[in-house]
Amino acid sequence: MAPSPRDLQLTQVSPGARKLPEMVTGGDFGDLEDVRLLDSYDNSEGVEQGMQRVQVRVSGMTCAACSNSVEGALKSVNGVLTASVALLQNRADVVFDPRLVKDEDIKNAIEDAGFEAEVIPEQSTNGIKQHGTLLGQFSIGGMTCAACVNSVEGILKGLPGVKRAVVALATSLGEVEYDPTVISKDDIVNAIEDAGFDASLVQSSQQDKIILGVAGVFSETDAQTLEAIISNLKGVRHFRFDRISRELEILFDPEVVTSRSVVDGIEGASNEKFKLQVANPYTRMTSKDVEEAANMFRLFISSLSLSVASIFVPTVVAMALLTLLGWYIAGAFGAYPEKWLPENGNHFVFALMFSISVVVIACPCALGLATPTAVMVATGVGANNGVLIKGGDALERAQKVKYVIFDKTGTLTQGKATVTTVKVFTGMDRGEFLKLVASAEASSEHPLAKAIVQYARHFHFFDDPSVTNDAPNNNKETTISGWLFDVSEFSALPGRGIQCFIDGKLTLIGNRKLMTESGIDIPTHVENFVVELEESAKTGILVAYEGNLIGVLGVADPLKREAAIVIEGLHKMGVIPVMVTGDNWRTAQAVAKERNDMQH
Repeated sequence: MAPSPRDLQLTQVSPGARKLPEMVTGGDFGDLEDVRLLDSYDNSEGVEQGMQRVQVRVSGMTCAACSNSVEGALKSVNGVLTASVALLQNRADVVFDPRLVKDEDIKNAIEDAGFEAEVIPEQSTNGIKQHGTLLGQFSIGGMTCAACVNSVEGILKGLPGVKRAVVALATSLGEVEYDPTVISKDDIVNAIEDAGFDASLVQSSQQDKIILGVAGVFSETDAQTLEAIISNLKGVRHFRFDRISRELEILFDPEVVTSRSVVDGIEGASNEKFKLQVANPYTRMTSKDVEEAANMFRLFISSLSLSVASIFVPTVVAMALLTLLGWYIAGAFGAYPEKWLPENGNHFVFALMFSISVVVIACPCALGLATPTAVMVATGVGANNGVLIKGGDALERAQKVKYVIFDKTGTLTQGKATVTTVKVFTGMDRGEFLKLVASAEASSEHPLAKAIVQYARHFHFFDDPSVTNDAPNNNKETTISGWLFDVSEFSALPGRGIQCFIDGKLTLIGNRKLMTESGIDIPTHVENFVVELEESAKTGILVAYEGNLIGVLGVADPLKREAAIVIEGLHKMGVIPVMVTGDNWRTAQAVAKERNDMQH
């Protein structure tokens, strides 16, 4: 009796040699080692004698029109018999006459069409690529756009030991050729996960697949028991059990476990309840190969759709351009009222809106790709310029903004206050006055306090290089602490100033509100001097000692040079800039007057 296909057993053969499969009857596999089936179907099948077939990996294709362009470029090469391009797999299958054309000519033809191409080398007979490299296929989750693909590819190509990396968005798969002596599969998975994506190994050229028929599975409980046993086997990467055909497909790592060990492990763990035998060898062609073969085969309807796409896209672009010209010319000749124009718009912008509408309605994929790309670019540019944008919804709402509120100090101004005026109204020496004020302000972190301390330091140590701006900070602090008065009971009063005791006497430094609350009288001539400072965009700081007002300091914080450009740009956009400040009203008015178009 002739053996059935299920009785056929394929054993591993040495590289370069071919043996006929041994026939085994009765399902006895005990004496056979290293069960191994064909890795794929013969690529030469269906190729005329004297012709060759080659597969080329094509990068840069984004739509059906791209694949159509690649296919047309290949068919135009003299010596190419047939050419079929699979967009989702980013591959081209080419049958050619090696007497007229070479692999390099095919690669050059694709690159001349504007795409990147790489001829896929044939794998060696033991499943490992030549030159000692392996080919691994990884499942990558979390990719949403082309930018994600570029990011993953860039990370993979930057890993030591990685020779080549190609990632496909449509299938969420990445193919990596790597040197196992430099980098492992786990290192590649970890690198992808560190970039923020999910990753797992799907298949490797270092892996084997075996398809087994399973006897002894009669219920759902039996199927679950079988799956539990396989899950606990070491070296098993993936498995799938078909409950209808009773076929078990196992993908395993031959470095860890052999095919016979898999069979023995399952049968032993089930106490011989499950009996395994090799399935039909003709089903050995992997699902990956089936998918690729199906995608390479071009149906009539597929060819028709590509032909339509090659005409449709240029037609839509031409219609959009005609729409733009039509509405723009109509507006220039007054064919529609001016009130139709959008706010702060013109005839060109109005016509452009209709043109874009034509493209978006005809090709909605353009909007689907443009929107996440625009958000990604906008958030990136904003981050580089110190603006953190939470997401696309914030950008969408930004067009409705009518007011932009700026803080004065450090935003509109340089944030580097400087003392411009010092006036003492008592008989106290100017240097003694500055020393008193600096002693009190040395404990404050306010920008104005730092400006006062710096001014006093330069006044006292103008000729001493040890306390100049070029000197180390520790030298400065040592020198300052040596000449300042001892301060006690220091306290900062938000919105008013500071108070402390120097030599046991109350010292107050701040604004009018602080002086009024503390019962300090402000003479008329002092008030007039402070008003003059405020009207010239300076902040007047009052100093009281022992219950008397003894002097005033004028501090200025100039506007940034780019502030004028920003404010002017906002006005052109119809946005009203508003300045808020904790400073007094006159100073705020004076700063706003420097920009006549700012509210405060």
